[in-house]
Amino acid sequence: MRLYLAIIVAKLASFFSKMLNKGQGTSLPGLLARKVDPQILNKLAGKLNKGVIVVSGTNGKTTTTRLISSILQEAKFSFVHNRAGANLLSGVTSALLAECSLTGKLDKDWAILEVDEAMVPKIVKQTNPKIIVLMNLFRDQLDRYGELEKLAKLWKQSIKDLSPEAKVIINADDPLVTSVTKGIKQEVVFYGINSETYSVKKMAHSADSKNCPNCREPLEYSSLFYSHIGKYYCTKCDLRRPELDVVVDDINLDGFKGLDLSVKFNENNLDVHFNLPGFYNIYNILAAITCCNDLGIAKDDIKTGIEKFDAAFGRLEKFRMGDNEAILMLVKNPTGFNEVIRLLDSDTNKKKMILTLNDNIPDGRDISWIWDVDFDKLKNIVDFVWVSGKRAEELKLRFKYAGLDINKIIIEKNYEKLLEKAKAKLTKNETLYILPTYSSMLNLRQVIAKKGYLKESWE
Repeated sequence: MRLYLAIIVAKLASFFSKMLNKGQGTSLPGLLARKVDPQILNKLAGKLNKGVIVVSGTNGKTTTTRLISSILQEAKFSFVHNRAGANLLSGVTSALLAECSLTGKLDKDWAILEVDEAMVPKIVKQTNPKIIVLMNLFRDQLDRYGELEKLAKLWKQSIKDLSPEAKVIINADDPLVTSVTKGIKQEVVFYGINSETYSVKKMAHSADSKNCPNCREPLEYSSLFYSHIGKYYCTKCDLRRPELDVVVDDINLDGFKGLDLSVKFNENNLDVHFNLPGFYNIYNILAAITCCNDLGIAKDDIKTGIEKFDAAFGRLEKFRMGDNEAILMLVKNPTGFNEVIRLLDSDTNKKKMILTLNDNIPDGRDISWIWDVDFDKLKNIVDFVWVSGKRAEELKLRFKYAGLDINKIIIEKNYEKLLEKAKAKLTKNETLYILPTYSSMLNLRQVIAKKGYLKESWE
């Protein structure tokens, strides 16, 4: 009886949220339903035909789960997906509720769940996933998450709670993430990069897991890709990057046009083109390939699903503004921001940019992380910058200390005026680069959508 009442409450909450323009019903239905029936997520997850796939990590969760859904769609699987990115307990529960009938029937093969890093233990315990994909750990919202080692311990405990038959998919190039698999009983599948074409010469000062998770000695690298990600080894203990099951042997980055990869798995070679740019997206692609290969999906369906993929909400979304193109790129922590700067620096053209900074709860209250971003690398590529958001003044100050021309940094907190001023300064066919933090991305994107440049939908 509780289950049925919880479903009715959730369906009504979703209906009225959308009718009254109070949101998309991505969290409230699950929040209310869980008050009526605290076991509702367990019950709904148990009704799936095949099971649950959990994907977590600091960066790349949204893109990776959407890649998996694109591939599953190509392979004709039915699935539930918290596509809007609501990745806490209420959002995950809402996603399943949206697809179930009033009687609780949930006739779907899989649930693909993007899960907040700190929520992994609770959601694993309540959904008993068949596959868990753990991607990376970077400093992000330290006021909320604490240190990375704390999250790694939570993840390790989560794996212990999994069924012995569950599969654990791990980014082998992240030493801290790899460490959570030590001594576990489940089968582990490792993915990573062998190609050294785009390796970097030295570790960024903002890199996170610099020391061996076993003995705390500084790690050494035969090849470093970004932050602490690469081919690592410890000179004191036996820690090494594991042997790779899914591996990239060849990479071609083509600026903002996208990238091409050659991936090996199961003695197969897969050459794939991805429409989105950025070295960091290679790991999102690898995580999706590894997951879908484990599901037994054909190589051709994996390739087609990846090559049909388009930008996720706020993640490298391209849109037209009259004679100009704009690219919206979410930034939320030092490592992610530095990789976006690396992408911007892939050509020598001078660029006009909008950067925004908020300190709302979804962003993290502590904004000191902006001092760990390599903004000095923007000096040679920035033509003009508009800064906005609640903490625009601190962002402008940070740019001043990074050596940018203070006369070319303008604060404008009204998002409509911000877009109008930026658009007016663009020359014909020039691209505007928009780099917002999470909550300002949502607000700015609403303004962009109202002007007709983007769809308002979360899809």
